[in-house]
Amino acid sequence: MEDALQQTHQTVTSLRALLESPHDAITVEYRSTDATWALAIVEPVAMDDVECWWSDAFEQLHTLLASTGAARSGPDGALYSSGFFEDEVGEVVAFIPVTVEPESSLRAQALQIPAAELAITLHRGAFSELDQTYGALGTFVAEREIGVQGPIREHYLVTDTDDESLHRTEVCWPVFHTKGDET
Repeated sequence: MEDALQQTHQTVTSLRALLESPHDAITVEYRSTDATWALAIVEPVAMDDVECWWSDAFEQLHTLLASTGAARSGPDGALYSSGFFEDEVGEVVAFIPVTVEPESSLRAQALQIPAAELAITLHRGAFSELDQTYGALGTFVAEREIGVQGPIREHYLVTDTDDESLHRTEVCWPVFHTKGDET
């Protein structure tokens, strides 16, 4: 019950900050990504279950990667379908990019992560506060009318620390990028 109370407190605090605080300017970079092979777990996930699912999926992927000897080609990442945000349940893809097509297992599969044009900002801090970064980046993209269909991506640059203030997550929004776009 204490964990549930703490999670509720964090959610309320984050929502209050999202609604009451003016957004600080964010730094946005545009990046084109190439298609890449990944070792991935693809499943429908409810928003309320995502934290537990995420931890379990990456634990399994890390174990499988170590046993295959495949070479990592980037940080852990995830793709979130629009249904995940709109309906609070949707397809989520946890993945580790690799240099060659990996072997599949019972739950994990070889998957090619598609190329994309992305607007990216860096979230510093706890996952429970990611909604603020999403809100700021979503506003940035909407104001410029450059958003396109496609999953939202996250790249987990630093997560292996108990100090959540040290976590670093790139939030990546699919966009139609023109040379005139400014950051």
